[in-house]
Formats: sequence, C-alpha cells, structure tokens
Amino acid sequence: MHQRTSGTWHWESISQTPQHLAACIKDPIGTDLVAPQAGQVLRLPASILAPVRRLHADACRLVEKKPELIALPAVAHALEQDLIYALVTCLSGPDRQHSAPLSATGLTMRQFEDALAVHPERSPALQELCKTIGVPERTLRVCCTEFLGMAPTRYFRLRRLGMVRATLRRADPATANVSDIAARYGFRQSGKFAAKYRAVF
Repeated sequence: MHQRTSGTWHWESISQTPQHLAACIKDPIGTDLVAPQAGQVLRLPASILAPVRRLHADACRLVEKKPELIALPAVAHALEQDLIYALVTCLSGPDRQHSAPLSATGLTMRQFEDALAVHPERSPALQELCKTIGVPERTLRVCCTEFLGMAPTRYFRLRRLGMVRATLRRADPATANVSDIAARYGFRQSGKFAAKYRAVF
C-alpha cells in the first residue's frame, strides 16, 4: 500500500486474513461477503464508521494502559469479535462507495513490493527486479513515478533508510552499533550513510 500526504494525518489499520474474515462473516450477517478480485478503496459515511473507530480506539487504549488484560485470551477474543462484527457491518452496508478496481499499474506495484520483500536488506539490480516482476524497465519506472513520485532506485534507498531508522528506534542504545545496523541494510560507508540519513530524517 502506498499513501502520500503533504501534511499531518492520522491512520489506523485492522488486519485480517481473507480466510479468517470469511469464517467470521457468516455469523454476524448470515451470508457470504465476497471479496473483490482486485483491490478497492471503500469510502464509508462517518456515521457507519463510528462504531469501528470507537472500538479500535478502545482496543488501542487497552493495549497502552493495561497490556496485562489484552494478554488474557477471553478478553482478546471478545475484543476481536466486537471489532470484526463492526467491521463486517461496515463492509456489508448499503451506503458504501468504492473506487475502481486496482489498475494494472497498481498490480505491478503490488508485485514490485512483494519482490522487494524477499530481500529487504539489499537493493536489487533494476533489470533483475523487472525480470522477477515480468515487466519492462520503462513500465516499472512509469509505475513508480505514478505511485511513489520517484524513480525505483531512489525508492530502494529511501526504503532501506526507513528500515535502518525502524531498527535503530527498536534497538537498545547501550548496545546498538549504528554502523553495523546501517551495513546490514547495505550502507557500508559510514560518512555517506550519515549524510543520507540526516538529509531524510
């Protein structure tokens, strides 16, 4: 998924495998809710989204304030069931509007991300990546410009810088070695890495 913004924003997510969601759907609405073959963006009225947002906020507060409660299987299961019920009600409502199915460009970008995820610590050669995805180099460049606003090689570098940042933020400051973490993601020259990292973050 790629999203860009020119200002501050708030983003929340709920993840379910299609199989798990399908198994949960029959109980709340008594019918099958068939997922589209291609990805779509649903736009729902605030009134329909309100219960999901409220439950999601409650779940986040519970995790932050009382993590020992969410560790209890009964509590976690009850919260999950409430969230799924609210989510399914949204997805099966009559007032939803959705975008057109994901374009061929979008499908190429999905394959692009899947291919990068195989070796997250390195930047593959562009020709190698295009061969894996099955598209010409020019097509991939056009897709990246449309979705990401940049060339694929620049995205490779920013993606790896982001991974370094995430790893550093999780690491223990007392034992973490910045050079080693940077090298793990392909930045082997400390001076150049520091300049690139400072420019981005």
